[in-house]
Amino acid sequence: MINLQNTENKFALADGLFQSSRLFVGAISVMYLLSKNITAEEIAMIKIIQGICFFLFDIPTGIFADLFGRKNSLIASALTGTIGFTFYIFSNSLHYFIIAEAFCALSICFWSGAFAAYAIDACQLKDSQGRLDRFVHKNQSLNSIMIAVSGILGGYLASFNFNYSYFSSLLLLIC
Repeated sequence: MINLQNTENKFALADGLFQSSRLFVGAISVMYLLSKNITAEEIAMIKIIQGICFFLFDIPTGIFADLFGRKNSLIASALTGTIGFTFYIFSNSLHYFIIAEAFCALSICFWSGAFAAYAIDACQLKDSQGRLDRFVHKNQSLNSIMIAVSGILGGYLASFNFNYSYFSSLLLLIC
């Protein structure tokens, strides 16, 4: 059981929930898009656009975190992820799925740099290499477990209805 009185554990759990929200649908996203009559070529295009978005958004989201704070960057990540998953749930056309993927990529960019820096500062880990190493190890271990479980659960829920996986991702992201 994770002691949530410990700030480091709270950060590790928050990161685990964020990563799980993405992987809840990761295992089924291609099948979901195919069920929405998106072709394999269009899916490839969506994923290429995702990669381009990572490239385009990485530095601006880092600047955002520097100007407006890491905590606000994490909030922006949750908001843009929520928009992206909502688009995925209610979309039926390639153009809207591209918009959804762009928002999801933006969410990942907001999260990626800001989370580690915010966690290190908030947990006062900068000056203690041993504590920082333990935190990184704990965070990675928890992420691995949560990602594996969320991928399995996401696939199971999709066997009933693909949208169940996307709604579950939304709930995790909002947490």
